[in-house]
Amino acid sequence: MENLNITVEILKNTDDLWRLENAFLKDIGENEMTLERFRQLAEAVAAEKILFFGARKSGRLIGMCSVSPCFSTFACKACGVFDDFFIYPEDRGCGAARQLVNAAREWCKANDYAGLLVGCSCPDTAMYQSLGFDTELGVMLAANL
Repeated sequence: MENLNITVEILKNTDDLWRLENAFLKDIGENEMTLERFRQLAEAVAAEKILFFGARKSGRLIGMCSVSPCFSTFACKACGVFDDFFIYPEDRGCGAARQLVNAAREWCKANDYAGLLVGCSCPDTAMYQSLGFDTELGVMLAANL
């Protein structure tokens, strides 16, 4: 998958994931991951509970997204939850976001997923719609446990 010197790959290197996750958390105003939380994330990746895609521009890692499987009782098969969407600010606007979303969608299709879902804040809705998340399913809410 390549466009404008952008390639997308499934991230296997935990050092890459560590750097991207911490840059993502900093960008949204959160604290960096502790080593314990990152260990838990790495275990989830190894157990295929979550899959990360990385975008590279001219070989340099510039962004990521993740897909976590869940089961849809409506479709009676797996669907994916799209999350951890991040492009370094200086690399935004180069097509990496679209490449990441397309890679996640194609992976879901290839693995017979019913769909790809995203929960987002109201200000991000138009961006996600422009990236192909165009079917409204209502409002996603969370309960802290």
